[in-house]
Order: sequence, then C-alpha cells, then structure tokens
Amino acid sequence: MEKIIELILSNTIYTLIAVAIIVIIVVSILKKLMKIVLYAFIIFLAFLAYVHFTGGNVQEAIDKTKTEGETIIKEGKEKIENLKEVDEIKKSIEKKLK
Repeated sequence: MEKIIELILSNTIYTLIAVAIIVIIVVSILKKLMKIVLYAFIIFLAFLAYVHFTGGNVQEAIDKTKTEGETIIKEGKEKIENLKEVDEIKKSIEKKLK
C-alpha cells in the first residue's frame, strides 16, 4: 500500500489522475446528497400543502413533526450510547479472557 501511495505521489501524472478521481467521487456524493435533501423538502412542502388544503392547522403539523423528530433523535442517541457501552463491555471482557 505504501509503495502505491509513493508511486502516485512521485509521478505528477498519477497524482493528477488520482486528484481528478477523488474530485469526481466527491462531486457525485454531493450531488446525491443534494438530491435527497431536495426530495425531502418537496415532500415536506407537499405535506404542508395537504394539511393546509384539508383544513388542518399548518403550525400544529409543523410543531407535531418537530416534536416527533426530536423524540426520534433522542431515542437514536440513546441507542448509539447503549451500543457504545456494549462495545466497551465486550472489549473489556475480551481483554480479561486473554
């Protein structure tokens, strides 16, 4: 692996090719992320329009969605912390067994 990196960095043409590939990959990822954000925004606007035209209160729908989102985020954080604790316990048990 070190030889490959050294070869790429020592030759200007290889370096330019590697940089071009990295730029293409980053731009591709950013485009996909922007597409996802745009779709989510459009779906959210459609939801708000639906609520508005069916006679519901848009502000209540926004507040309810915000509250549910915060709840989901808190639950996710708790699950991640539990997984970290489980991972730490596994590592300590493995160290004790060795």
